[in-house]
Amino acid sequence: MTLQFTEREVKAEMARLSKGYDIVRLVDPEECHAFSVGADHSCKYGEGCYSVWRSTNRCRNCTSLRALKTGMELHKTEIKDGDLYFITSRPIELLLADGTTFSCVMELIRIERGRGMKKDGHHAMLQKGFDRKVFEETLRMAMQNLPTGVVWFDMSGHCIYANSEAFRLFDVPDSLAKLEVILKDWFQEDALSSPEATVWLQQYGEKGSLRSLQICRYP
Repeated sequence: MTLQFTEREVKAEMARLSKGYDIVRLVDPEECHAFSVGADHSCKYGEGCYSVWRSTNRCRNCTSLRALKTGMELHKTEIKDGDLYFITSRPIELLLADGTTFSCVMELIRIERGRGMKKDGHHAMLQKGFDRKVFEETLRMAMQNLPTGVVWFDMSGHCIYANSEAFRLFDVPDSLAKLEVILKDWFQEDALSSPEATVWLQQYGEKGSLRSLQICRYP
């Protein structure tokens, strides 16, 4: 069920959540802009929502737009110049002073700044002299507590990392090999080399206890 807030309530809720996130903001995903409610009760539009992670284009698979359309809280990760942006898109209804409602999204963003990465792109992690152990430890800490299952494959199709939520979702012990067997069959043959992000729904589980999982594959 989509949460509903008055103008005063949403400001209080955002102030509360700001203690645990780097950025808490309201977004109109159909317009691709963050906004705030002014003293005159009007919506004041600001910068493009994607500019936070220094992008100049709308996201291909906008999580906030899908959250708005489905009424479901969704999660994604953006990577830019070695920095990780963990975004939660929470659909809400804003009850305005004139009695009308405005459907929008509250975005909750945590940022993990890359350590030792050069600013010419996140591929710097492979350059000579980069401390891979530092990167791996930073990545492990950032990914482990996400409320979304995260699984990484290398370009050869081997599973090289999974967080605790992924093991829980698929009800397997801490075995990357078993996750690889489950997930690899879901990819198309060219999926690992494709530059495009894809999102789909996949059923998983035993007969009589099937669950629908939203799968997001990012190159």
